[in-house]
Amino acid sequence: MIDLRDPAWEFTGEGTRVQAFDGQTALRMRTGEAIYRDIVFQDGTIEFDLQVTGVRAFAFLEFRVQDDRDAEQVHVRPHNSDLPDALQYNPVHKGLVPWQLYHGPGGTAAGKLPAGSWFHVRLVVNGRRAALFVGDTESPQLLVRRMAQTVQPGFIVLSSFFPAADDSYSTSFANLVIRPDDVPFDFDSAFVAMDAEHPTPEPLSGWIREWSVSPAFAADDGIVRQLPEEVLDSGGWQNLLTEPDGMLVLDGSVTAPSETNPYGTLVRVFVDASRAGTRRLDFGFSDFVTVFLNGRALFSGDNSYSFDAPRRLGLISIDQGTVYLPLNSGRNELVFAVSEVFGGWGLMARFEDMGGLRVTAD
Repeated sequence: MIDLRDPAWEFTGEGTRVQAFDGQTALRMRTGEAIYRDIVFQDGTIEFDLQVTGVRAFAFLEFRVQDDRDAEQVHVRPHNSDLPDALQYNPVHKGLVPWQLYHGPGGTAAGKLPAGSWFHVRLVVNGRRAALFVGDTESPQLLVRRMAQTVQPGFIVLSSFFPAADDSYSTSFANLVIRPDDVPFDFDSAFVAMDAEHPTPEPLSGWIREWSVSPAFAADDGIVRQLPEEVLDSGGWQNLLTEPDGMLVLDGSVTAPSETNPYGTLVRVFVDASRAGTRRLDFGFSDFVTVFLNGRALFSGDNSYSFDAPRRLGLISIDQGTVYLPLNSGRNELVFAVSEVFGGWGLMARFEDMGGLRVTAD
């Protein structure tokens, strides 16, 4: 068991402290962090007891943390107990968490998070795979087939975030146990069973799988209204492959300008068409996008996070947008100007019909 009173812990946030609470020696915090560098953890088991209040809040475990704050993370949303996104996995890129990009199987799951009483949390990690157990259960609620970060050892961070200002609530951690290299879970059998119950559909054709991506630039109010020629003509473009599900994850690959928000990047492919005609392209994005074909803007959209008025989460799916591209015969330049404000930066796109088309990043 890790001693929560070990002076090696680094605490941030007003009120982060260790004290006797509800029968336990507990690490308690509102919005803050507890960093423990005296551990080398890559694969194995991390478990602890957690107590939450049920108000809108978030409790986090970061693991394999690097000094530049690249990490893997699981977190719980106590106010969403029993809902499909009560539990979530996501990577951390230099301290930023692209939670909007990791939803659905392997990203989010339901879990019971009882308010005002202790419940157990256990995470088992092996390579790119993870299993999260919450409560008294032998089966994980959340199975992650492919975590996003490079597999490497690191330290851990426990943290909490309360959006509201009321200081009468706290998240409490107790009985923290870390067992490096102890992997008491059969991941192979679990994924075989999951695939049998929920077969993965055959991938649809038409997905754009490789993009050319520019360096980042300041994006003013988010929507890019015209192509920035200085960015188009700049060096530093890189070719990036999508995830298996078609998602182009920009977090971690494109460095945001320091102290600039919103910021954007240009994401480009060339479409060689055997004949002129109109083709349907479906796409998803976060947070803002403008679609340019041969320098002409055809579509702009806002999918940024908004807590209410309107309520909008900024999650990405392929059915978010559709544009009908008036392609010329020969080479066409298709550019998405994608801007980020909060919560994740990404794009996916798929042609309805690839007949007579060739799509390349260069």
